[in-house]
Amino acid sequence: MRSAAPFGDRGEGHRDGRPGEQHQPERRPPEEGPAREDRVYRSAPPGATKTARPASPTDRPTGRRPGGPTLVSAAVGYKSSAPVGPGMKIYTGRGDEGMTDLRDMSRVSKTSPRIEAYGTVDEANSVIGTIRPSGYEDVDEKLEAIQNHLHVVQADFANPDADDEDTPHVREEHVDVLEEWMDAFDEELDPLQSFILPGGSGPGARLHHARAVVRRAERRSVELAAENPVNGTAVAYLNRLSDALFVLARVVNKREGVREESPTY
Repeated sequence: MRSAAPFGDRGEGHRDGRPGEQHQPERRPPEEGPAREDRVYRSAPPGATKTARPASPTDRPTGRRPGGPTLVSAAVGYKSSAPVGPGMKIYTGRGDEGMTDLRDMSRVSKTSPRIEAYGTVDEANSVIGTIRPSGYEDVDEKLEAIQNHLHVVQADFANPDADDEDTPHVREEHVDVLEEWMDAFDEELDPLQSFILPGGSGPGARLHHARAVVRRAERRSVELAAENPVNGTAVAYLNRLSDALFVLARVVNKREGVREESPTY
C-alpha cells in the first residue's frame, strides 16, 4: 500500500494521485550486514526484543530488517496507482521563482502557511529517520510506522480540499494507535514526578529532538488551520505524536541506564 507524497516544485501534484517526478534510485541487491560478533547488542527489560545496532555509523548493516509495524497502515483505506520505474527527473525548475504546486495543481508561494506546515512535518520525519536503528526492535517498528504516518500528514496538508476522497487522510485510527503504544510503554516507566531535561543516550536525545520538531510542526499546522480548510485529525495526530516521542525517549534512556535529570530553578 503506497501513500501519496506531498506535492512541491519537483513536478508533483498530478490529479490521479501519482507522486510526479520523484527521484527513483537505482535498485541494487542488498549487501550482507556485518557478522553477528561485529554488532553491539543493547540490554532491555524482560519481554523487550533486542535488535542489532551497528558498532559505528559507518558500520551499518544493509538489507531488509525483519519485522515491522503491525497495528495501522500508513494510509488507511487508500490505494495509489503511483508507478515505480526509472527515468524520473529530480529537478524541473518550476520552483525557481519561489512558487510551488499543491495537490490540486494550484500555485502558491513557498512561504505560504500550507508549505510551511507540511515542510516542517517533513523535517520532523527526517529527524526521526536519524534515530533508526535505535537498538530496540519494538521502538524501531513504531518509528517506521510513524514515518509512514507522517507522509500521510504531508499529503493531507498538501491538498487544499480537506474532503478530497482521492487523497490519503490521517484518521482516528492513527491517533488511537499512538495512545495504545504510550499506554503499553508507560508500564515500563517510573511515574513522572517533574519536568525532565531533554538528552540522555544517543537515540534518547534524538527522540527528544524529534519531539521538539513535531511540536513546531503542530504549531505550524494550527496556524494553517486558522485560515484554511485542514483535516483536524492530522493536527491532533501531531499533538499526540509529540507525547509519544517523549515516552519513547524515556523508555530508551531507561533501557540504556541513563538517569533522568530535572531542571533546577
